[in-house]
Amino acid sequence: MAPVFSFGILQWAQRLGGLAELLTAPSRCGQRFVHRTPWAGDPGLAAQLLNHVQTANGGVDANGYTTNPAFDLLAEPWIPHFRQAGLSQSIERVQVQTAAAAAFRRSHDLITQTAPS
Repeated sequence: MAPVFSFGILQWAQRLGGLAELLTAPSRCGQRFVHRTPWAGDPGLAAQLLNHVQTANGGVDANGYTTNPAFDLLAEPWIPHFRQAGLSQSIERVQVQTAAAAAFRRSHDLITQTAPS
């Protein structure tokens, strides 16, 4: 069975692009999710993580394995970072806001396709 990384209340999946959507989602403060996490003290690492998850398949190959060993999110040092991020109420708010915005966007797109006027 291939490894799969997903995070948070909706299980934002790395391979399907959900994790990239969440990590780049603006919060009410206009900050990005990744800058409110434990690795925010290293802006270079935060930028590299964002770049990695925004590549094809979220930075994993067809079998679900990372394309960059430095960003194997199922291994150390990433596990405790995501665990800590998952306990943050501010990051939970970002997840809820991002999910609501995505649901609205999908509904809006469907409405405009089926009833454009």
